[in-house]
Amino acid sequence: MNPIPSDRPTPATRTCPSPRATGIAHAPIVITVAALVLALAGCTAVPTPAPTLPGGLRIAGPDGKSVTADARMLTAVAAFPTTNPADPGTFAERGEFPLPDSTRPAGFETYSWQHLLDDASGTTVRFALRDGDPPRAWVDDWVVDVAAGRYGIEVAPIYVEAPGDVAAQLAAEKAAGVAASEETTGTIDLLWIDDASFGALADGGLLYGPWTGYTPSRRYLDPKDGWLKRTFGRDVGENALAWGRTHFVLLHDPTRLPAPPPSWPALWSWIEANPGRFTYAAPPDPVGSAFVRQACIALAADASIFSQPYDAATAEAALAPCWTQLEAIAPMLRQQGRPYPQAQAEVDDLFAASETDITMRYGPPPRPVDGGGDASPEGRAAVERAAALAGAHAFALEGGMLSRVHFLAIPFNAPNKQGAIVLANFLQDPEAQFAKLGPENWGDPTVIGPHLIPETWQATYAEVATPPNALAEDVVAAQRVAEPSPAWVEAIDAGWARFVGGGAAGSDGAP
Repeated sequence: MNPIPSDRPTPATRTCPSPRATGIAHAPIVITVAALVLALAGCTAVPTPAPTLPGGLRIAGPDGKSVTADARMLTAVAAFPTTNPADPGTFAERGEFPLPDSTRPAGFETYSWQHLLDDASGTTVRFALRDGDPPRAWVDDWVVDVAAGRYGIEVAPIYVEAPGDVAAQLAAEKAAGVAASEETTGTIDLLWIDDASFGALADGGLLYGPWTGYTPSRRYLDPKDGWLKRTFGRDVGENALAWGRTHFVLLHDPTRLPAPPPSWPALWSWIEANPGRFTYAAPPDPVGSAFVRQACIALAADASIFSQPYDAATAEAALAPCWTQLEAIAPMLRQQGRPYPQAQAEVDDLFAASETDITMRYGPPPRPVDGGGDASPEGRAAVERAAALAGAHAFALEGGMLSRVHFLAIPFNAPNKQGAIVLANFLQDPEAQFAKLGPENWGDPTVIGPHLIPETWQATYAEVATPPNALAEDVVAAQRVAEPSPAWVEAIDAGWARFVGGGAAGSDGAP
């Protein structure tokens, strides 16, 4: 794996007293280029009153450049309300403290960030994620190692087949009274939310919060970027931390289809002119469902209706053009849609076998796999599928492509909330976001603002090239469409099954 550049050189240390300790205590302050260090006259073994603070101090900023700051402001900004600026607990991770309006998480009101780091060290964070690679290999190979070496945190990934399984488990634990205590304890500390489940989790009281306002890495999020604050029509508040971006894209083989359709009307015309060369997976397959949702949004007379609360009567009229169009192309699909593929892997296999010319995905770019010596038909199919997808080119359609942000959250009964907060903060910082961005690791677009990170990292990010099987961020920004609420998602899936899928399967699917 390629080494990840760091703006943190080998640290030097010195010891100073901490007011959290009883009696005499010595705690390390790590001084680095990235650290904001308070220049103090000296430290003794006995806590001393706060010294007279100068009006301004010259300190090293995160990019290594010297800046002037009011020492009183630095102390006030720090998370721990101490009168002793020599306390290393007034500084966050290696001198990076939370922003002035930080909100301390429930249960940690008297904690500094350093105190939180200390408590997290030596603990295990059980991290629930949707199974699949990516992100499995990157989490196992990079996150686990770096979290252990840097924070003393053992990351124990829990891979689940469907994100809904986690929501069901948390609901069952809440109903059974399983709380974060010594008597009964939860089973998950940190949760990846990569679907429409946030609303149900929040409404069910299954999430801990607020907590994200206290993470130092939030300084790298652009406060003007509204995409980082909502998912499937719901505000996340300070109960979930943005981790990455997901885009719906179409893929084509440039040797078979040099000029793909540029718009949704052009796609319908291409399908009619090329019978049997296109298909999609039946909802509720996540990718097939996304294709249908995006088609319905593109075909609606007023696409803004999908950003409004769901109403059955309004939805019936708004979705009618979609069912008409999808019914019209059904005879032109591969095998006339009889039956529709039941999973996106089947669609990808058809594309890899050159039986279709277009496939799709809702996530990061696919990567080649070596198969690990698996000579079975399934193993060979996986290798061929991955190779075909890795060599495909992504394209967007004028009229919009679904896009969303995925998040990290902490369950209500997580026994190791401090470890979860520290790990989530790390997963959002420039180093982890850069590692996640690399197509050889995950290829997941970053949520941090490149203009908000240290200059050394800005140059590193600028060197990342967009692979052909991914869309450039400017293209995504021009075409992205927000996901509707879960109620809309369910209604669209149900409507497709009633008006489109049923008829294709041989039953009466007429409206």
